[in-house]
Amino acid sequence: MKKQRKLIMQDLKFGNFFYKAKLNFWKNKKVIITGCTGFKGAWLCIILKRYGAKITGIALPPKNKNDIFEKANLREKIKFYNCDINNSKKLNLIFRLVKPDFIFHFAAQSLVLESYHQVENTYLTNIIGSSNVIEACLSLKKKNSLIVTTTDKVYNNRNTKKKFTEDDEISGNDPYSASKAALETLCKYYLFLSKKNKYFSLSVARAGNIIGGGDWSKNRLLPDIFKSLNKNTKVTIRNPNSTRPWQHVLDPLYGYLNLAELMYKDKKFCTAYNFGPKNNQSVSVISVVNIIKKSFQNLKINFKRNKYYESKNLELNCNKAKRELSYDPKWNLETSIKKTTNWYYRFYNKCSAEKLCLDDIKNYEKNS
Repeated sequence: MKKQRKLIMQDLKFGNFFYKAKLNFWKNKKVIITGCTGFKGAWLCIILKRYGAKITGIALPPKNKNDIFEKANLREKIKFYNCDINNSKKLNLIFRLVKPDFIFHFAAQSLVLESYHQVENTYLTNIIGSSNVIEACLSLKKKNSLIVTTTDKVYNNRNTKKKFTEDDEISGNDPYSASKAALETLCKYYLFLSKKNKYFSLSVARAGNIIGGGDWSKNRLLPDIFKSLNKNTKVTIRNPNSTRPWQHVLDPLYGYLNLAELMYKDKKFCTAYNFGPKNNQSVSVISVVNIIKKSFQNLKINFKRNKYYESKNLELNCNKAKRELSYDPKWNLETSIKKTTNWYYRFYNKCSAEKLCLDDIKNYEKNS
């Protein structure tokens, strides 16, 4: 019993050290988060608010009344601008007013299936809108560091179970991935500029398939499952044998924070990085479903053939981020699913979205 108590106290002490280190760096830093009303953006708002950052959010209003941004009342806790990133004039005005130290660019049309129906909007937002954000950073006459998030789907994927590295060929097999591949080409030019610019630093982050509580997007596996469980309806599963690099949202977000801290001090980190799960592991859709079914045996499944093309296999090699950034994913797939399941279960039982996120963040800190 004494040994167990000692181990717990050591864990708390180390977790507290991690928290203090983040607080020391991020306190009073001026941060712009584009897409702050989205899934990753809202989680990052809560994280950086915990570490005392002065956050400005730029985004369109939330689409779902259950979005974390609304449920955690983030509109009242950060400076929020309702702004489309395609509006370059308004965007530049906000940047000149805020004079940010750090910018995390999440704003995008981020859904693969939606991109087939909104081709023009996908290209406009993901390419031109992103270019507007980069140009707004570049125009600042003060030191600023920008992380542009693209996707693991930017690689030329021939479904060979290859683990893609950052140097592999960039391409796109659907409107969404093509738009992000085009953004990657733009970023090569801006990366070249950032190496010589005394004010502006840029890095590119490519993350795997992200899961976690509070994602309500259409046609995403875990959100669809928990919505179906709540309504006691069948969940429609497409491509059950496709593999993806699933990871909890906190792993890449803390990876981005690490990258931001390092590139702020040294431009050698101004490059592209993959952020994926522990052991670079990819798992099939049906395997994820079966893990969830262990806890929810009443889950009803309907398999449906997908009429739109999506890559069958997708795997990432994240050794560069592990080597250069000390990127160390904390939660394996089963733990990530357990955390996600617990979030939705407690949310449907009237627990506060902000508390649910903070509980996971504090637990993550203790493991860091």
